[in-house]
Amino acid sequence: KQPVLLRSVSLPFSGHGGRSRMATVSHSWHIEGFRELRERACVYGPEFQAGDYFFQLQLHPHSHRGGGRPDRPDALYLTLVAELGSVPPKLHGLKVRACFRSERLGLRRTIEVKDTAERWRGGFGPRDDDVNGSVAAHEEEELDLHVLVEILEEDTPRHTVLRWPLDEFEALRAGHSSVPCRAGFHAFHWRRFEVFGLAPSPIAFRAELHPCIDATG
Repeated sequence: KQPVLLRSVSLPFSGHGGRSRMATVSHSWHIEGFRELRERACVYGPEFQAGDYFFQLQLHPHSHRGGGRPDRPDALYLTLVAELGSVPPKLHGLKVRACFRSERLGLRRTIEVKDTAERWRGGFGPRDDDVNGSVAAHEEEELDLHVLVEILEEDTPRHTVLRWPLDEFEALRAGHSSVPCRAGFHAFHWRRFEVFGLAPSPIAFRAELHPCIDATG
């Protein structure tokens, strides 16, 4: 009897629709028959959509045998499926935050990576020997993996789309206003980004958040 991959659930998160180009999506992958699947070099999960992009989780159960060698894969990857969705033909950079979780593995890891579409096709994951060992040592027939994917930045020629999710904005504003500033204008929260134009090098910008400035200044 062949092992089966039972369930794959992808849901828009916090009100951000899956059709939006800059999306946040929660994806769950339930695996049955893992003890047989672990004999494979790689186990491929189903594709799921985050905005205009499609991603896939991949497991490499034998990653622990690499002994930390850079030419051996880690156990868990999030990869871009460039053949699906709508990937811009000239994508200089895609910035993604991915939060991996698995109760059975005791896994809670977050990565934030900005790289080219080609590199994202290869995938990124938590480079962690503990994660590699947990996957290799898992003896149960079932395994559940969850990932929260946030598209944060998309760099194309002459256009950069920056997305900056903020949690607990009121607490952020209260903390900001409690710090004295003689100049009366300061920003502790900012994000750097680049715009690729006709010049050989990109132009760097910085987006600043001033949460205490209202209509009165």
